[in-house]
Amino acid sequence: MVRVLTILCLLGTGVGPARAADSGDPATVALIRKMEAERIDAGLRKDVAAIETATADDYVQIDMAGNIRDKATQMKRLASSEVNMTSNTLDDMVIRVYGDTAVVTGRATAVGTIRGEPYPRIRFTRIYVKRGGEWQVVLYQQTRTQ
Repeated sequence: MVRVLTILCLLGTGVGPARAADSGDPATVALIRKMEAERIDAGLRKDVAAIETATADDYVQIDMAGNIRDKATQMKRLASSEVNMTSNTLDDMVIRVYGDTAVVTGRATAVGTIRGEPYPRIRFTRIYVKRGGEWQVVLYQQTRTQ
């Protein structure tokens, strides 16, 4: 009965369920958040070397169309004229750390073109793994949103 009353009260006030929050070691969460910002900045500058350093050799990307790319293919694509961004804003980002693994989810709004078409807004998941004392991205998945 208390659960039903709580739900009704929340509905009546316009307040929904609690949103996900960052979790894990605060220093690691802050580091991963910084790495996300640096990755976005490097992408805008087409600094492939910086992105390669923070990307594991066994990296996998699943793009908006369901295609799978490895690290080498994605780095070539980033360096090419196929991908052109003038800005990329991340929001709704949540970082969860589980030991030597960090899962980042969020939303990205890029301005620019991909294969000559305007970038769509996406939701993403990026997974980092700590190896040899360094955090690297091992997986990135994108889903087109409205």
